[in-house]
Amino acid sequence: FRIKTVGKNLVIAGKDTPGSPDSDHWRSAPQAGTWNGVSRFLEKELNIRWFMPGKDGEYVPHADKLVVADQDCKDAPSMIYRRMTYLWTVNAPAARIKDVKGWERHNRAGWSIIWNATHSWIENFKAETYFKDHPEWFALVNGRRLAERPLAPQMCTTNAGALDEFARVAVAYGKKYPGVMFPLSPNDGGDFCECENCRALDRKFFSDGRPVLTDRIVTYASEVAKRVVKELPDQKFGLYSYSYFVDPPTYAKVHPSIYIMDVQNDINSLYKSRKSVSDHLNRRLLPWRKTMGDNLFFYSHPEGHGSGDLPCMHKGVLKDLFSNLNKANVKGYAMCNITSFAASGLNNYLTLQMAWDPSQDIDALYTDALNKCYGEKAAPFIRKYFDTVENRWGLFANKAVSSQDIAIGTVKSFPAAFDIVYNGLYEECMPLVKNAMAQTSDPGQQARIKLLADDLEFTRMTCELYGLSKKIIGNTNPQKEDVIRARNISKERIAMVNAGQYTNLFAEAKTGVFSIDEKFSLPLKPEVYDYILSQMSGGKAKVSASLAKTAPAIDG
Repeated sequence: FRIKTVGKNLVIAGKDTPGSPDSDHWRSAPQAGTWNGVSRFLEKELNIRWFMPGKDGEYVPHADKLVVADQDCKDAPSMIYRRMTYLWTVNAPAARIKDVKGWERHNRAGWSIIWNATHSWIENFKAETYFKDHPEWFALVNGRRLAERPLAPQMCTTNAGALDEFARVAVAYGKKYPGVMFPLSPNDGGDFCECENCRALDRKFFSDGRPVLTDRIVTYASEVAKRVVKELPDQKFGLYSYSYFVDPPTYAKVHPSIYIMDVQNDINSLYKSRKSVSDHLNRRLLPWRKTMGDNLFFYSHPEGHGSGDLPCMHKGVLKDLFSNLNKANVKGYAMCNITSFAASGLNNYLTLQMAWDPSQDIDALYTDALNKCYGEKAAPFIRKYFDTVENRWGLFANKAVSSQDIAIGTVKSFPAAFDIVYNGLYEECMPLVKNAMAQTSDPGQQARIKLLADDLEFTRMTCELYGLSKKIIGNTNPQKEDVIRARNISKERIAMVNAGQYTNLFAEAKTGVFSIDEKFSLPLKPEVYDYILSQMSGGKAKVSASLAKTAPAIDG
């Protein structure tokens, strides 16, 4: 965009493409350069900020008049892809969706390349379509071709017939969606092919003996690309650098039409040590940059599966991350974030601001944000609170490394995080938040501080419930008052989340807090304690079955 004064007129103009700027659809959302220019003008000349969606997220200082000096400035993003997803869901109220999209635009989210590197085979190479006639197209695992697995079957990536068919699918996609990347990434998780041809492509191994799959995956992707560009010369392809294929290739050459998106999930806990930060830059980003040139992008689920909307502020992580991305001249950033604004503090705001220009001073940006978001006098208290959270997650880092699931690139954060990160956090930090509240009379700043207080109260409630569960579960003679207390807290917790979902306090309940409860099998539901109470008062009818001495012979 360009901002220019012409006589007494002010002109703001940017690169705009057809479509509604209210859209953030990954394929059809337009470029909105003029909007970016207006946002920058309002930030610079009027000190306006958008820290989170909705009116309570806006900082709009009073001004009696506006004097604009003569100027002629141009700006453009260093990263051509700046996308943040999962901040809203289709079930959210229309007003909430509009607020979130507006917040994204005001903070200059956007892209000039239509990225798509998603797990492709689950949609574009389905076993139900091909397996009956071509089982050899699918991964050989433990001597058997897999037609089913929880995260969908993998392809045998050296089978010429499979490559030909997948290329045909890619050509059809490219004709239907011209200018849109075709995704080449394998399905999530493990169970990759163990046939001789596939294994012959693996030349490097992890410390536990498992093969690094980058060379075989790059070989497969390049073979598909070579087939497709014969018919569609301008077709682009997206591929994750992820899971068992996160390391750069040792010998395989990446086809020039392929774009790589380096994936680092759980930066909240895995980006804490100097070694992890250095390894990401020197062992991954810089070698990939040397291989890919300008075709290198970055992707993260910052809290992996999510934080359960418990506090996870990490400005220090973002400082190290964007420093690395800037050094490697990474061209885009995609963040999938199911964590609420209350739990993540200024993470989302800082991320989009830094994605525009990763070279800027994040410390100055952070200080400005603390002062304006919460008030200058309140800022020291909030800074200490956020630092405390980040330091506690630092204590979790060693546990995070040992519990990392390489197959899906995430960490088993819970239940360990309850003890290491959250136990006692309310008692230590609620006084800081209360002191901060007393330092400002600005309604917007008070509303944003109250969000932090409410989330800390939710944290206290959740920690008490988990503490009770440890006393109760597995105890042959639990105290009845403990069980009743746990059941009541569980119901209060559910009511609080349901009442506050689709706001800055909680994300969608089903895909946010409650999904964490499910994924980590946390005993936080009232049904758990209703059952225990029923057993304590006589129990329910029981059935039994004798244990088979041998398992029946079945084909998996």
